[in-house]
Amino acid sequence: MMKMFLSLGLSILLAGALVPAAWAEEERLESGPGEGFEKTERSFAIEETSAESQVGNAARASDGWEEIGSCEWGTENGSDFVLRPADGLSIGYLPSASELEMDPYGDVKWPWIDSDPLSFTVEGTVVCGSSVRRMFSNCFSLASLDVSGLDTSSVTDTSGMFRNCSSLASLDVSGLDTSSVTYMSDMFSYCSSLASLDVSGLDTSSVTDMSGMFSSCRSLASLDVSGLDTSSVTYMSDMFSYCSSLASLDVSGLDTSSVTYMSGMFSGCSSLASLDVSGLDTSSVANMSSMFSNCPKLASLDLSSFNSTRIPNTKMAGMFDDCSSLNLVRVGERCTVQSQLPDKTWYNAAGEAFSPSTIPLCVAGTYVTTADPLQIRLSETTKTLSVGASRLRLEATVTPAVWAEEKVVWSSSDPSVAVVDSDGQVTVHDAGRAIITAEVGGVKAQCDLTVLAATTDNPDDPDNPDNPDDPDNPDNPDDPDNPDNPDDPDDPESPDNPKDPDDPDNPGSSGNNPPSGADNPDNGSDGNTGSKPGDSGSGDDDAKVDGGNPENAGTSSGTGDSSSSDDGLAKGSARAMSDEKLAQTGDFVVQGAIPLMLCDSFALFVLLLVLWAFRRRAQYW
Repeated sequence: MMKMFLSLGLSILLAGALVPAAWAEEERLESGPGEGFEKTERSFAIEETSAESQVGNAARASDGWEEIGSCEWGTENGSDFVLRPADGLSIGYLPSASELEMDPYGDVKWPWIDSDPLSFTVEGTVVCGSSVRRMFSNCFSLASLDVSGLDTSSVTDTSGMFRNCSSLASLDVSGLDTSSVTYMSDMFSYCSSLASLDVSGLDTSSVTDMSGMFSSCRSLASLDVSGLDTSSVTYMSDMFSYCSSLASLDVSGLDTSSVTYMSGMFSGCSSLASLDVSGLDTSSVANMSSMFSNCPKLASLDLSSFNSTRIPNTKMAGMFDDCSSLNLVRVGERCTVQSQLPDKTWYNAAGEAFSPSTIPLCVAGTYVTTADPLQIRLSETTKTLSVGASRLRLEATVTPAVWAEEKVVWSSSDPSVAVVDSDGQVTVHDAGRAIITAEVGGVKAQCDLTVLAATTDNPDDPDNPDNPDDPDNPDNPDDPDNPDNPDDPDDPESPDNPKDPDDPDNPGSSGNNPPSGADNPDNGSDGNTGSKPGDSGSGDDDAKVDGGNPENAGTSSGTGDSSSSDDGLAKGSARAMSDEKLAQTGDFVVQGAIPLMLCDSFALFVLLLVLWAFRRRAQYW
């Protein structure tokens, strides 16, 4: 019994010891990690090791290095500084600028600034807080800076980040993630030795403040800001001010529809000789004071797109101060800055004089500082071209020279006839007339252009096509019975062969008369010789008409057959009239046949004499 009570007591004592411990473990599991530990997405990226599980103030700096957040910074040689994750971590975290102490002037005091490092490198991955404001500001001796290790994806404020890094000659910011940044004011200001800066990779879609962003970058000779998204920007005051080496600047791609402050935007750009601000939208701007001040080389400005109707004169004060070379200004229908122009006498295109205060407001026009009226002349005033001709280049001469700053606007009164491009190149399209006009400052010069249809070989007679042998006498299309071929296709009984195919036994005769011509020595060129009594008498006519053919000479149409004779005469006449060359050939043959006939007659006479002599001899014998 005693053993049973002892066993029961021990069990109760053991349970009393175990139950509180179990309750404590359950409470710990329900409460999660210890107090002050924040579980973020980035903490999951850290490897689960005892060393890398330390964040915040729990990370310890290496000997001789200083802590900042879970990072450490320091140097091994006294000049080259390094910022890296502390305590062997792969990722370190920086506090936001708002968590750091301020210097006596109210600026953020990053711990390495007082060391004035010569070079600074970020090693590993260092995640920045919401603000890196003035992170390297006033590092006057900093000549080399590598920020490729900074993770700025959560940063909203980069204002003054590199301000007064006056020894930096180059800077690569292509690796900075600025997709969340809203403030970039003074980001690169007073980097006076910075000779090149590529900001094309910066995401500025959320930025609202760019005031003084490149201010006093005095060594920048060129700057490409075409890739900056400025659709949300409201502040551009002093954005490019005192970039004294900047010789060219293209701001045509900047979206300024939301901008309210442009004061001092280009002030002190003393090397700018030209600046195109015609694409700037100023409809929301409330302040333009000193916008172009201290730009002594600026010769012309196109302010025709400016809308300044809501800006009081006090907010435009000093807009063109020390613009001593400004001699041409173009204003638009909503421009009211005329009274701020340099105190000179200004003239319009007609040569009328104005002071800055008397130039009409909200009236489009161009004003120059030369009294001579504007004139424009073209290299051609009248011109005639044909369709398909080469392009015509018209040259426009503008006087006086100050007006040459003005853009020549070209136009055509009839683009279907001819068109002209912005360089005065004229291209013809169709026949007609077009007036080509060149206009400068409301003054025009014109060229009267006539375009003719394309020429052909025989344009005056469409019924008479090209004939290379005789263009004035084509292939006789009006007489189908008399084609080019001397043969007579309409008379199958009278082919090229002058002999009669219907009577092969009687060549050269269409009737029953005996053979004539060369077979009859008594029958010469006279058509009556050798004719029988009773012939129709057409032989003589036949011989006269067709005397060029010795086989037809002297033939008759047959006894009493006058119709056949008439047909033969008509056919012979047609052949003689249609082929002059054949007739000439017949004359040649007849002239050669006369001696031949005489020779034949003499031979016959000798033969008859020999026969007569043999006959007499036989009788004698």
